[in-house]
Amino acid sequence: MGLSIGFFALFALFGSLDYATIFSLVPFMNETAITIIGLLLLTGAMAKSAQIPLHSWLPGSMEGFKGVKHYISIIIYIFLYLYLFRSLIRF
Repeated sequence: MGLSIGFFALFALFGSLDYATIFSLVPFMNETAITIIGLLLLTGAMAKSAQIPLHSWLPGSMEGFKGVKHYISIIIYIFLYLYLFRSLIRF
């Protein structure tokens, strides 16, 4: 939620999500608004990646039948390796 609000605030303040536009306009903007947007983006990224203290959703998502989780992770790794191998070989 914080990540989305941060991106919406960036777009509302700068009118763009392009890094070059944002970095060129930062010196002319309100420092408090930029600090709040930075904190929103940081909090949103921490919550999305389950960093402490925002990790309360992680244990609940790991519950379930363990065999299925292992098969899914194996399938993901296989596809990842195939993709990496394909991108290295360039058929």
